Amino acid sequence: MLVNESQVTSVTLLPLPATEANEKSSTITEFNGQATTLFNIIKNPPTADYYLWQNLIPNKNITGLIASSDTGKSMVAQQLSIAIALKKKEFLGLKLNITHNKVVYVSTEDSDLDWHLKVGKQQFSAEEVENLKNLTIIQGYDKDFVKLMGNFLKHHKIDLLVIDVITDAFQGDPNSSTQVRRFMNELMDLAREHEFTILYLHHIKKASDNSLGNKTDVLGSSAFESKVRSLMFLRKNSSNNAIRTLSIVKANGLSIEQKQIEYNIRINPDLTLSLDSKNEATTTKATKSNNPEIRDAIVEMLNNNPSISGNKIAKELKARNLDIERTAAQKLTTAIRIELGLGTRSKKGSSKIADQNVENSAEIYFSKTMTQGSDSRRFKEIKQTPVIAFVDRFKHLPLSASNN
Repeated sequence: MLVNESQVTSVTLLPLPATEANEKSSTITEFNGQATTLFNIIKNPPTADYYLWQNLIPNKNITGLIASSDTGKSMVAQQLSIAIALKKKEFLGLKLNITHNKVVYVSTEDSDLDWHLKVGKQQFSAEEVENLKNLTIIQGYDKDFVKLMGNFLKHHKIDLLVIDVITDAFQGDPNSSTQVRRFMNELMDLAREHEFTILYLHHIKKASDNSLGNKTDVLGSSAFESKVRSLMFLRKNSSNNAIRTLSIVKANGLSIEQKQIEYNIRINPDLTLSLDSKNEATTTKATKSNNPEIRDAIVEMLNNNPSISGNKIAKELKARNLDIERTAAQKLTTAIRIELGLGTRSKKGSSKIADQNVENSAEIYFSKTMTQGSDSRRFKEIKQTPVIAFVDRFKHLPLSASNN
């Protein structure tokens, strides 16, 4: 039923039922938080700028990008940051909704030399070089990261904060759900107070190196996943080393079809990125994945050989003239493995039983990276905070012939 706004004159809080918890007060007298009504929510739908990066990064929220080591997650985040600083209207074919064209990039793994090797081949016009001042790189900070950023944001308006990687900014136990949730809540409060967006980068479990993307692949506590509005997964292409596939493993608000779209990103010779192709989701593909004949064939192959790879299963399905795409076959195989109690297939081909109650195994890289004081690119505790404009590092980069 539609409600006419003029019919709503006031809202009255009814007395609470008498219980032991509220016997001293039958009405709400104090509420430490924000409240609204469903009427107001329906009346004010999300605007077109709900996403900072179309369908992938919601505005004024936290998004995660996860991948195994040496996949290129930093390259994606850096090129996105540069696109925002250069006032681009889109990145990889997806619209950017930007207000200030300002980015802060917390770089705990890449040194000046790493940045130069990744960006030094790009050609910038004179105007673009000037705009690179919009990208600020922070390479050191004291223990209280949230306090540092809070002080910084009192004097600077930004669109995006990139944390690369999040476990270097987080000072607690990455396997503690309580500690991670507290830290993520502090980041979310910061984003809401100063109206900006957070993108964090994080590693996946070693056992998930061959994964096609799942939110359970996140290393450490599940709170790294549960406290974000969107989670992206980046993986290498098995047939082309210049291609990376970006998929959505969590996205509140997107349709099932939109979540199933995968973006194949090409790494160009100058280390810029471009959209190579998209794997579109269709009703036909979804129907094929639910085909009982295909499922029965996969179950049969897993029963005969529990360690068989998803790639071999996809080839066998094709040989049997069962029409399903290789990626869909591999994802379906992973799902059926879990249903059968076989777990996920490890890198060496053996079957690893999945235990969702255990958030981590022996693969705790956090402790060593945060205690190795000799590693100049890790920051256990640094008194000074070098905040350096991106352009200052690349003053001598060649300018392109055109200033357009």
